[in-house]
Amino acid sequence: MNGKWLALFIVSYIVAISLNFFPSMKFPDVSVNGFHFLATSIFLIGLSIYILKGIKSVRDIHRLRLFSLVGVLSGFIIYVFHIVERFGAGSFSGDIIAFFQYPFYFIFTTPMFGGNFLFQVDYGMYALFTSFIYLIFFLWVRTKMEY
Repeated sequence: MNGKWLALFIVSYIVAISLNFFPSMKFPDVSVNGFHFLATSIFLIGLSIYILKGIKSVRDIHRLRLFSLVGVLSGFIIYVFHIVERFGAGSFSGDIIAFFQYPFYFIFTTPMFGGNFLFQVDYGMYALFTSFIYLIFFLWVRTKMEY
């Protein structure tokens, strides 16, 4: 039973990353539309269903807490690096800083980038928005741990 909810979460994550990849890398040159918003919504619903029905052990809770916590931290890391990158753009140090944010951006911000359909902000600010969404999920999983 647990495997089916985990599979739903993983499939929704992969669908959200694959559909939001191009707009998240090319924004604002490529616009985000309702289709991308739908992919993000499917990911958030898949994650919510996994939290509600798929968590059966303390190990699952710890893994999901770690995923959510790294999601929170990644949003802040991307935002801070985006600010620093603006001041150091074109320099070697600016490029090195930008290089470190890409894995965090791809893993945690790209699946939720369809939500930028509502805000239309730059990627640094949107990564900060996603960190708050991951914070909500982190707190939700943390409350499940108390039961």
